[in-house]
Amino acid sequence: MRSPSRVGRVRAAAGTLRSRVSAAVPERVRRRGARGTAELSVVMVVGAMVAGVFFGQGITRTAVEIADGLTWLSDSPSGRVIQVNPATGRPELALQVGEEGDELELVQYDGRMYVLNRTTGALTAYDLTSILRSGQRRITEGGAVHTLRVPGPDGALLLVDDESSTISAIDPVSTASIGTTWVSATGLADAAVDDTGAVWALEDDGSLHELSWDAERLELRTEATSVVERSGAGSVLVAHPDGITVFGPDQGMVAQVGTGEDTTAEAPKLVGELLAPERTPAELVPVSSPESSTVALLSPGELREVNLATVGCAEPATPEVFHDVVYVPCGDGEKVVRLGADGQRVGEDIPTPGASPELVLDDDMLIINTPGTPEAVVVNGDGTTDTIVRDDPALVTTPGLPQSGPPDLQDTLDQLLQPILGGGDRPDQRPEGDDGGDLPEIRPGAPTGRPSGEPSGNPTGNPTGSPGTDPSGGPTGNPGGNPCRGRERCGQGPGSTPSGTPSGSPSGGPSGSPTGGPSGGPGTGTPSPSEPGEPGGMVLAAPTGVTAQASAEGRVTVSWSHAGKPAESFVVAFDGGQEITRQAGDVRQVQLTVPPGQSVAFVVTAVADGRKAASAPSNIVTTNGVPGEPTQVTGGAEYQPTETLQRYVVTVRWGAAAANGSEVTRYDVSVTTPDGTQNVSVGGGERSATVEWSCDLTADAACQVGGDATASVTAVNAVGAGRTVSTQITGPQQPAPPLPRAGSAIATRASHSWSGISVEGFGQTTLALQPPADWAGFSGTCEWRHTGNTTGVASGPVDCDATSLTVQIQNGYLREPNDGVVEHSIVFTASNSGGSVQSRTFTWTTRQQVLCRTCEKP
Repeated sequence: MRSPSRVGRVRAAAGTLRSRVSAAVPERVRRRGARGTAELSVVMVVGAMVAGVFFGQGITRTAVEIADGLTWLSDSPSGRVIQVNPATGRPELALQVGEEGDELELVQYDGRMYVLNRTTGALTAYDLTSILRSGQRRITEGGAVHTLRVPGPDGALLLVDDESSTISAIDPVSTASIGTTWVSATGLADAAVDDTGAVWALEDDGSLHELSWDAERLELRTEATSVVERSGAGSVLVAHPDGITVFGPDQGMVAQVGTGEDTTAEAPKLVGELLAPERTPAELVPVSSPESSTVALLSPGELREVNLATVGCAEPATPEVFHDVVYVPCGDGEKVVRLGADGQRVGEDIPTPGASPELVLDDDMLIINTPGTPEAVVVNGDGTTDTIVRDDPALVTTPGLPQSGPPDLQDTLDQLLQPILGGGDRPDQRPEGDDGGDLPEIRPGAPTGRPSGEPSGNPTGNPTGSPGTDPSGGPTGNPGGNPCRGRERCGQGPGSTPSGTPSGSPSGGPSGSPTGGPSGGPGTGTPSPSEPGEPGGMVLAAPTGVTAQASAEGRVTVSWSHAGKPAESFVVAFDGGQEITRQAGDVRQVQLTVPPGQSVAFVVTAVADGRKAASAPSNIVTTNGVPGEPTQVTGGAEYQPTETLQRYVVTVRWGAAAANGSEVTRYDVSVTTPDGTQNVSVGGGERSATVEWSCDLTADAACQVGGDATASVTAVNAVGAGRTVSTQITGPQQPAPPLPRAGSAIATRASHSWSGISVEGFGQTTLALQPPADWAGFSGTCEWRHTGNTTGVASGPVDCDATSLTVQIQNGYLREPNDGVVEHSIVFTASNSGGSVQSRTFTWTTRQQVLCRTCEKP
């Protein structure tokens, strides 16, 4: 929420313009409104729609969604919008959208333009094909208007009001409210939309909500909630193809979220009001801090803070990224500075025809607009520049002010329905010049009934017709799930009494009961005193019976009753907090979406003829929703072998997920390895879970198990399951299989034969082998070592599961008194990376003929 301390900054910035026209793929562009003013946002949730944001005093920003070669530029001194053709370098059309001195903001897309008049507090829609007004509504005064592009086949136009911290859908033609309003009870700092269609809403307390538009239910659904540490009310968001960047001046921070390369960094020079583009590549994100003359540049792995005061740009304005170059207009000068990702200047500064230049992106061109001057500068993709004419005294200006537009759509409908409904004003006719303020939320395609009004006579008994109708035959209650209309309390069933009462007796209650509501309890209000000149009893009464009913996923329905003098409108606000929405005088119910986990109460104020009467607070309700994401999800893996099993154990750890108003009852954990997937659930108070895989070493001593793993954790409460968070776990190298048992007998017997005559002592011994299972199944290496030959020790490899082995015998000639018996031995060794073991030693003897002491060798 914008703090009052910033109001002066906006006022001082009168005439400072920040314009941009989106390129062929339109993007929202907006300067963050100064603190203390309502930042009113128009959000287009539809594929291939424009995006743009505008701010400041006078006409301040423009966006164009079609790559038609034409560009709209603002001209605040005259209160006009000028269409120019960069190809010819000439202006084509001028539209008068405000009076001199009015504070105006505008955005244009898909053949329509929305003008916010901060002086009068009106949002007006124009059809640019006919240059006619199509609709108007009341909004929070002092706001800034912007749009957000959300891809997808189903779309909605959302009105984001940072002052009341609400996001509500409106009809793009009439600007009437539809669907359910999303509300932040703690204050909305900023909002943005990435290219995937995710709507990101950052609250003043650092809560970041990822929302999605539900075209069937006409509401924004909370997909996930997290906390951006050290962000605050002054933070701004920059959207990317996937995810956002948060810049926070409150504690000097920057964080990227949802980009796949999430990061945080210290940014001590970011102070005061920040000016940021609406969308950039995630690899290059700029933001300006005029108070410190700093432009911060976030690139992969590094944040650079550049002091532009050293180059004569002490008040950097909203930057833009164009062809990998950051362009920074100087709010205190007549130039635009170009910076590379490393913070160094790229090329010469671009001089501008006037002061306070603003940047406009359109058709792969960057246009530098300087309102009040006859010329503008076009920057081409290669960095070269051209000068074009943006204004010409001979240019004809088309009137576009509300009083010059066509009749209001409701007025046209009234004229068509008058022969059917009868003469006279319609029951909820508003003062001339008032287009109805915030229109009630209507779900398209559902009947709403005809609003009931004050009867002209004194009806007696129930009206004729079927139960559940008003005296005129229109439906009562809340048909089709639409907002309640008429004077009945929402939810009245068949047999309801007429809303009108005899003259002098307030509607809906007995004579002498000014409100018709309960005498106490939540939502019971006190009527205002009679005003001089008013008929007796026709006082503006406070709404009564104000109740709030919470349902799943943060939805809250606020209902009330009202009697006595008809209200022109009703203002719904938090008890002791900001206004949420303004509804027409025949509405008795509104649906809101409050972030889950918040306890809130509401006050409804009736408004008529400049007077107000506030109800007592409603009951307190606590919203709930699915849990938030588990935080800090990590994991590890290790082998824990036994004598018979190779065990692979994965442990997953996490931090608590936000309960969002309903206690987390369990965490569902899933772990996937090359061996498959295992799922386990643990209690809501647990912060870790373990799963394991194993293989039988007795069946296969070389069995393999384990490897890299993917682990995911999902929090679950009574409402449902929250968003799943996953992490990657790098598995350790599988340990070597266990060694066979040491000392096992391998050789069982020996058979010997001599080569030639035995006296020579040369022959072969064949050993019969019978290795145990652990030796025979060993996946490492085995070798033998023979001792007994006169030539020394002999060795060699052998299959661990071999059943025989032949070794060479080399005793040589033996002479008397040697008896010709020679002892031999052999031992086997099994080895792998885990070590080695030896078998039991096997011995045998050979017997050969000996020579006498003096005999010659044969």
